[in-house]
Amino acid sequence: MTAAQFIFHIDNLLYTRCMIYLLVGAGLYFTLRTGFVQIRLLGASFRCMMEKKRSEKGVSSFQALMIATASRVGTGNMAGVNIVAITLLSGIAFRALKDYERQQKEGKDPVFCEGNIGLTNTDVWKG
Repeated sequence: MTAAQFIFHIDNLLYTRCMIYLLVGAGLYFTLRTGFVQIRLLGASFRCMMEKKRSEKGVSSFQALMIATASRVGTGNMAGVNIVAITLLSGIAFRALKDYERQQKEGKDPVFCEGNIGLTNTDVWKG
């Protein structure tokens, strides 16, 4: 089994139904284990969020929530863009890996050549 086949196999195993079942299962487990904390303490979370700032230094509860939310949204956006990029470019990456492995089996020092993997109009890589 080549490295590309191994990676493709692991990718198919993890990012299909298996991942969905794991995420839903973990969510249900932690919801039950914590006694539905996200529902039980919803009112308290709103009260804490609306507290007034106690001093001029630091941030209010609402500002802290917004900072935390922005960091999670930003990270999620980066992950979303990367997933799309990986999905769109994975075929090219696997072709490049197969070409690299082929060159190694032939005893050559592997060199990237865009023509070997079916890419055209790649003037950006020219020196």
